[in-house]
Amino acid sequence: MVFPSILEKHLPNHKKLHTMSEYQYYEFQAIDKPFTDAEMKVINTWSSRANVSRRRASFEYSYADFPQSIEKVTAQYFDVAYYIANWGTKHLLFRFPIDLVDFDELKAFSYNSEHQDQYIKVDKQEKYIVLDIYFNPSEPNDTWIEADDLSDVSPIRAAILAGDYRALFAFWLKIRGEDYEDNDEIEDDFKIPLNFIPPNLNKRNKALDNFIDFFEIDIDWVIAASEYSKISKKKTEDFAKKIKALSSTTKDNYLLRLLNGESNLGLLLKKELSKSTDKKEAESQESISFSELFEDAEVKEQQRRQRMTIQKEKERIARLENLVNRKKEIKKTLEEYIDKASGKSYVYAMEGILELQEAAIFQNKVMEKK
Repeated sequence: MVFPSILEKHLPNHKKLHTMSEYQYYEFQAIDKPFTDAEMKVINTWSSRANVSRRRASFEYSYADFPQSIEKVTAQYFDVAYYIANWGTKHLLFRFPIDLVDFDELKAFSYNSEHQDQYIKVDKQEKYIVLDIYFNPSEPNDTWIEADDLSDVSPIRAAILAGDYRALFAFWLKIRGEDYEDNDEIEDDFKIPLNFIPPNLNKRNKALDNFIDFFEIDIDWVIAASEYSKISKKKTEDFAKKIKALSSTTKDNYLLRLLNGESNLGLLLKKELSKSTDKKEAESQESISFSELFEDAEVKEQQRRQRMTIQKEKERIARLENLVNRKKEIKKTLEEYIDKASGKSYVYAMEGILELQEAAIFQNKVMEKK
């Protein structure tokens, strides 16, 4: 997957930066409600490099650094925060209204790697819960870098609000799995309860795939774990009937809050109406060990590579068959390039000769098999 380049959007003449020079990019988004005038004024004072609109603030640095704590300002002002550095560090934070998410469910994914600088943290505050996802490679990158657009991973916030924890599990699996691989004491085989694996892991969407690519999560680990993931269908609920059952006081309260512009009110009402039908599944004792999952992942990787090899071979044969069918056309174009007798035309002519050579070799092999 190729992420759209922020640098291409905002700095057209600097699409790529080499890691020889330092580069850091911070982006913040206000999703639930736009920044107020007072908030925009404060945000603009943080740096002369600030690029601030009603819903977004970004900061780019080549030599200096962001003067604020990304964790503190996210908790105070932003719903999503994103950071990337050209040595490979990636940092993603989500802020949720405290009454819209289950703190204990999110907390279950908290983990700090024993061997690498990466973690998931969940912090409960007065009005908000902040989810902090951090990845720092064990060895700094030494390649070209393109900044990635936050819009590719920010939809994960809406998924978590809806109770979809697949992205959290994927990152948790990455850091726990890598710790397991780095663990010399193989007998310490961590068990994953099957009811901890989120449903529909085998039905990944674009936002989840973007998240997996962004944090360099081993897709074969995810595919292996998805074998133990339940298929869950959306429940159809009669909300009209449930609304009628609400008291007049409760209805008036929601209408007043709606008039006052409270964000996420629809989601909050749905959660309240669904409480009566939400039934917690009985705790299951079933689990899978990391050693089993690791073996499954190796099998999945081999199968995936075999499929890729077969697909590439099909594409190669299709390309060669196309060349065979176009031999007359290629020869005619080749003669035209030679007649032009220019530097570029000779280059194109050489490409045509190589194509004809490939077509001839392929045709001979096909004839030999017959």
